[in-house]
Amino acid sequence: MFAILLEHYAGKWPFWLSPRQCIVCPVSEKFTQYAIEVRDAINAAGYYCEADVSDRKLQKKIREAQLAQFNYILVVGEDETTKKQVSLYLFSADFFYFIMIYKII
Repeated sequence: MFAILLEHYAGKWPFWLSPRQCIVCPVSEKFTQYAIEVRDAINAAGYYCEADVSDRKLQKKIREAQLAQFNYILVVGEDETTKKQVSLYLFSADFFYFIMIYKII
């Protein structure tokens, strides 16, 4: 059964089956605390979420998340922190949505 699913999805698992559901990438180190808050809120809702709090540039963080095949990449910066929202980068669509954090959970 596992081999059939692996072949059918070509390694890009659907959200409900993916071991890497989402990742939060802060724009800079100033927004690390908010990224961790978002990660904790999503984990508390029962989903798997990581936060990339490394000192790499945002483009590098997004690219590595794409290579790791995260279903959703959440980006947080100054606007997102003040409005308590996240920017949702969809791997398949290649652009951003702006969503309130409570709507994700």
